Amino acid sequence: MGAGTVTNSEDINLVAVVNQVKPYASGKGPYATTYEGFDPGDGTSKIAIPLLLHSNDFWSGYQIQNVGGSSCSSITVEYTANEGSGNEPIDETIGSLAAGAPVTILTDVTASDNDWDDDVGDYIGAALITGSNCSLEAIVNIINTTVSNGDTFMTYTGYNY
Repeated sequence: MGAGTVTNSEDINLVAVVNQVKPYASGKGPYATTYEGFDPGDGTSKIAIPLLLHSNDFWSGYQIQNVGGSSCSSITVEYTANEGSGNEPIDETIGSLAAGAPVTILTDVTASDNDWDDDVGDYIGAALITGSNCSLEAIVNIINTTVSNGDTFMTYTGYNY
């Protein structure tokens, strides 16, 4: 995963669309999803993520980006009670995040240092992201890579408030 910032020097309104594609491989896929870019001016210190999954072969990954002009000293992620049959995930505390920098958290336990522990099991829930004096945006990807037919990849932006 990555992150990007698009700017212009003419102060002209821009439109951004992100397309993510996972090609057909090993008899599964292809998977594709699209989401719109966001205006850094709309960043807030609180974001709600209403659906996170690590259940029934679906899993989520979400990315938080500091869209402000200065470093964030601390970001916390509080998970709601588990509506699935597994254990509660442990709330996250993310250290400082430089201006423009992203951090990625995956509920699939294979790809980053910020992954959930194996003992979470099936999780169906939500999260609240809070940054201390930060301007944040977030996206959420949800995917099931076990099915051989159909596209089960979806994305949404977090709800800033």
